[in-house]
Amino acid sequence: MEMTAALELLLALKRLELPTEGLRIKTDSRYLLDGLTRWLSGWKRRGWRTAEGEPVKNRDLWELLEQAAAALPEVSFVWVKGHNGDPDNEAADRIATAWVDGPQNPRILRNASEIRGGIEPTGSGWDVAASPDGVIPTHLIEWVEGSAVAPELAAANLQSLRGPDVIEALAGDRWEALGGHAQQYATGAVQRMLRPLEPLAESGGWWCAGLDPLADWAPMVWGQFKADQPRWDTERNRARKYEAPLGVPTRSTWLRVPAAVAQTVADRWGLPLPSAVSADSTGAAGAFWRWVATEPRLPVVVTEGGKKAAALLSAGVPAVALPGVDNGAKRTGDKSADGRRTGPVELLPDLAALPWSKRRAWVLFDWSDSERGRRDVARAARRLGRHLRTAGAAVVEVGICPGPHKGADDHLAAGGTWEQLAAALGPISSEPELPRIRRPDVIAPAGQLLECAAPIPSPEVAPVVAMASPMGTGKTRSTAAAVAPFLAEGVPVLNLTHRTSLGRAQSEALGLPWADEAKPGSVERMQGLGLCFDSACPSSGLRITPADWSGPDGRGPVVVVDEWAQGVEHLLFGTGTAVAPRRVEVLETVAELFGSARQVIAADAQLNGPALQLLEDLTGNRAHLIGSAHRPFA
Repeated sequence: MEMTAALELLLALKRLELPTEGLRIKTDSRYLLDGLTRWLSGWKRRGWRTAEGEPVKNRDLWELLEQAAAALPEVSFVWVKGHNGDPDNEAADRIATAWVDGPQNPRILRNASEIRGGIEPTGSGWDVAASPDGVIPTHLIEWVEGSAVAPELAAANLQSLRGPDVIEALAGDRWEALGGHAQQYATGAVQRMLRPLEPLAESGGWWCAGLDPLADWAPMVWGQFKADQPRWDTERNRARKYEAPLGVPTRSTWLRVPAAVAQTVADRWGLPLPSAVSADSTGAAGAFWRWVATEPRLPVVVTEGGKKAAALLSAGVPAVALPGVDNGAKRTGDKSADGRRTGPVELLPDLAALPWSKRRAWVLFDWSDSERGRRDVARAARRLGRHLRTAGAAVVEVGICPGPHKGADDHLAAGGTWEQLAAALGPISSEPELPRIRRPDVIAPAGQLLECAAPIPSPEVAPVVAMASPMGTGKTRSTAAAVAPFLAEGVPVLNLTHRTSLGRAQSEALGLPWADEAKPGSVERMQGLGLCFDSACPSSGLRITPADWSGPDGRGPVVVVDEWAQGVEHLLFGTGTAVAPRRVEVLETVAELFGSARQVIAADAQLNGPALQLLEDLTGNRAHLIGSAHRPFA
């Protein structure tokens, strides 16, 4: 009833040509006021569906109300609380009640179709008529001239927004979810949400959303807004180029492709254009993407940014846009305590919805002026390419735009061709894999030292022990506790290292003499010795022979090695020290010591898989691997 009354009043004002400057229409209906001033834009973006996905009720009346209100822009609506003493509201209530009790007005509308013919469509010119909400010339110029986008494609996808429409696009769903109380009284949560958006609403900008591949190509709820005067991102210390709806999961952009642009695509790939696509003049019905989904001979480019995809489509190349290079494949699953997802990385559902089998897939991301930036972008392109290949794509090629132009649209606007962009693409190259280490057999909890939480077992339980834990977790103390009983029983302990300063400090902690402090034949040497790998051979001054280091029971020594991974590198590749001229002799001696030792204890904060494997090969035993969750310097 309220909607019909408002519509009748607007029509009467227009028809009778009554003065309307500064006119305010009072209503006690929040539904009417919010619908006209806040919700309409979002409903239309979602294909006349609410934030919950339900069809909007009274759509026909809302469409008529919007057109009637647009014809009288100087008229505004204000809300007053019903039956609360407002004289105009009380008078309207008396009139309405009396009329219900009296004769019926024959002009009362029985349905909206009775007045549909009384409203003239708004807008003039190809740019306004082609777009649901119209688009101002400067925004069209940015796309058509600045990014080489076909005018009909730009008009079909751009909306120029300003004022409440900007707030609705960026915060409408979040605001609606807060409920009526928050909407009516502008709670603190609402104010905090809206305050950063107010300058954007004042300046205005363009909005682009496209179609939804997960909803049978209905209008996409998610989109991107580019403000004419962007706000400053204090965290990144730069202007925020694009804005996205608050609280809406990140999606991708599948542009409306008008029939004229679809014909360009068909011509480039030598395919007949289906009649359904030819009939979809603005692309709003999604006929183009339905054709792509069923035609594997059409390749698809995944790029970043709506304008890039629009430029490629205008050149005859099917393209879908991501809001960033890392958004094509994301980690899934539940969130951990730190807010990060814990599941596997999976292809964005939007992309996974497209059949990739027997199709050629390209990933084309933007050029970066920095070498590091280009490396990161290329890595992201390869990662997405691998997921597309897993999804079934027959051929996958990836790359970045050739400089100096940043994106595909810049390249095409400067007179470049698709063939030049395609030449920058190539097969996915395999990335070098970083050495990995298996999961530890035991892990000391955070806040506890290895000595207490994960002590070194006896040789009978673990003849080889490897500690892979950060600095400050107690590796040296745990080693000292493990070797103390052997020293008390007269079992020799050898502490090997690749650095003199490290070895001297560690030997002191273990209770061992260092190198030249225990000459061959000296009493000090009987309990063990600390030395560098360079001296671990018979020809060195220390005269290290494996047979000399047996314990009272005839079994071999305990061998301790700190920074084992770095020690391996020193043993195999070190130059400029004594190890170089006698490398073979040292390697043979170390191998024999490891093979005859009753226990080998190796430690390294950066222990890797190859170093661990070498340790196990030298000793002939699987290492008992100890780790730590403690991060004292994190």
